[in-house]
Amino acid sequence: MMNVNTKIKELIVNTLKEEREICLDRAKGYSHFISSHVLRKIVAVNPCVLNGINYFISTHIHMN
Repeated sequence: MMNVNTKIKELIVNTLKEEREICLDRAKGYSHFISSHVLRKIVAVNPCVLNGINYFISTHIHMN
C-alpha cells in the first residue's frame, strides 16, 4: 500500500508542477502581450502605472 500511495503522490506532484509551468508560460505570454500592445497608451498618460505593473510582474510572475 505504501508504494502505491507514494507513486500516486509523485504523480500528483509532477502533474501540479507541469500545470504550474503552463500557467507561468501563459502569464508571461499575457504580460508580454499586454505590455507590447496596451501599456504604450497607458504609459503616455501615466508613467507610474508602468512601474507598478513591472513591479507586479517581477514579484509575482518571475518567482520560481
